[in-house]
Amino acid sequence: MAAALSGVSAFAQGFFTFTSGGGLIWDASSGVSSVKDNAVDWAVLINLGTAGNAAVNGINPLGGTQNGVGANPTNNFAGFSGNPWTAILGDTAYSFATNSNVGQLIQGTTTAAGGMGGLTTLISNQPVLGTSSAGGTINVVIVAWLASGGSTPWAAAAANAAVGWSKPFAYVYQSSSTAPTAWGTQVGGSGGTYPFGISPVPEPASFALAGLGAAAMLIFRRRK
Repeated sequence: MAAALSGVSAFAQGFFTFTSGGGLIWDASSGVSSVKDNAVDWAVLINLGTAGNAAVNGINPLGGTQNGVGANPTNNFAGFSGNPWTAILGDTAYSFATNSNVGQLIQGTTTAAGGMGGLTTLISNQPVLGTSSAGGTINVVIVAWLASGGSTPWAAAAANAAVGWSKPFAYVYQSSSTAPTAWGTQVGGSGGTYPFGISPVPEPASFALAGLGAAAMLIFRRRK
């Protein structure tokens, strides 16, 4: 294990910072209303692929529709034909950000005010595996889930935990010699990201019913 980690840290990487002010991530896991609390875990998807992907075009790469700006943000899963966790973990353009020094997933827990905090790797400036040591710009998506549902995105997916995500936005990271502009500042100033909430994942039967409903509407329109 030690040899593997030393191999991971052998390559210089770009640096990110991952903290934000309150009100970014909301908890709607009860299915009733959204609240700001410290019951939500978060991680960050990064796009290491080529330009021209869905995020560049301003489309949520996970296939969902984000709504509820303001005091009660939630995620709407109506556009999915399957479990949103499958779309998140199976997205070929995005992967979860990993600290290159320790080979550990970069994640944290929300603050009581609904901000990004509680980093498991304990430092705010993180060397991210696969990024350039010279710095650059990369497309990112914040993914959040109910902390009690699992300690990692994969465990949360296995438990069908409540989940949500931000819109994709461009993040400017830096070399190791320059501290990145505050994450919260970049999130707030990106123009494409706003507060979002986690919501319960519909049961498979609900997805099936939604699909039947859409098919029925299509048939009805064709008959008209």
